[in-house]
Amino acid sequence: MKHWILLSLILLACVPSTSKSPPTEDQNYIPGHVTIPPPAEQPRTFYASDSTIPYLDTTWLCTDPSGHSVIIQNGLPRGGGSIDGSGIRGYIAANGVHYGSALFWSRLVNVSTESFTIRLTFPADSLVIPNTSNFSLSGHHILRPILPTGTLTADKLTKYNYGIEGLKPFLDEHFGMPTRLEQTIGPGEEYMFYVTLLSKVSGGGVLRTGLIAGEEGLRYSLRLEPVGEVSFPCGEITFN
Repeated sequence: MKHWILLSLILLACVPSTSKSPPTEDQNYIPGHVTIPPPAEQPRTFYASDSTIPYLDTTWLCTDPSGHSVIIQNGLPRGGGSIDGSGIRGYIAANGVHYGSALFWSRLVNVSTESFTIRLTFPADSLVIPNTSNFSLSGHHILRPILPTGTLTADKLTKYNYGIEGLKPFLDEHFGMPTRLEQTIGPGEEYMFYVTLLSKVSGGGVLRTGLIAGEEGLRYSLRLEPVGEVSFPCGEITFN
């Protein structure tokens, strides 16, 4: 596995965050969920750096020790309404828990001369964001990121829920299970994929997510502004 030693925002250098698993006695721990403490405080700035791509949030340029480079872009959320045309907002799991839902996307561009393979695994458990701010939001903020199937192309970015199809049947079948993605991307090629985020947030807030690369591989970051942020290891990019 090749490690990424440089993670830079197109307009500003940035250091990736880290996290540790909590002890079970943590006051924020909920059985069946995973609580990850917030990363150490550090300056982080996010820019929308390409106005030609709709609903773009962040753009990162990542380079490994061999000089291979990949551009990673992450999109803003869409959704919040029905995911199946029924008129019911969000998603109701088989256990009766009602989650809010949002769709995000990520785009990878291979700017190297060799192909690479990306492998991602998202956990079965939810994540809990502890409230680390002085903001009045209280309680547990539970987020469950999922990798749904479906082909995403740039022309779908202006459509409702980014044009995803078959989301509810996928969630019905895979809720509570790890979800995975594997894709090979050739030189000069790009690949886009969906991320579904189910949430139970006390009092609202602004959600932002994104795929980032660091020294130990790929991580996925989830931010609930102004409450806090978590990230978790999710996979790797290997050049062939």
